[in-house]
Amino acid sequence: LPLKTAEHLFSLSGVNTITANATSVSQVTSVANTLKTELGSGVDVTTQQQSIDNTMSALGNTQNSIKGALIASVIVAALVIVFAVFLIVRERTQEIGILKAIGASNWRVVSQFAIEILTFSLIAAVVAAGLLLTFGQPIASLFSIVTSGAGGRGAGGRGFGGGGFG
Repeated sequence: LPLKTAEHLFSLSGVNTITANATSVSQVTSVANTLKTELGSGVDVTTQQQSIDNTMSALGNTQNSIKGALIASVIVAALVIVFAVFLIVRERTQEIGILKAIGASNWRVVSQFAIEILTFSLIAAVVAAGLLLTFGQPIASLFSIVTSGAGGRGAGGRGFGGGGFG
């Protein structure tokens, strides 16, 4: 159906999206190529598979970015813990000296700090899990994807025929 005829037939002006269907999956590429040839270079013809491929590529890139951010955050968290322990030990040198003076072994001093660090880490993990349970779903819902109810049609449901080039 020529574009001008479609605009006249459906009382539309400035059609920017038309949906076309192929009778089988094997014909999609040939139909898209024919449409590209017939409509010229001023029209962008895309198939659903191209749209899906673009979306999956974007999701893959996002996933890689999230993995990188996770690795970076774990490294930063480890460095923060190391520096916090270093500062705690430096500030408590008198306590360490007193423990050593009354006969505490090196193992006793190290184990005391290790127990304190593990206790603080456990408390932090419990608080983090509580915050995640409380605020995780509301934050995740901010990033949810909502699909349109246009029934597979083009922009605003104004398309005709089924599939997608604009």
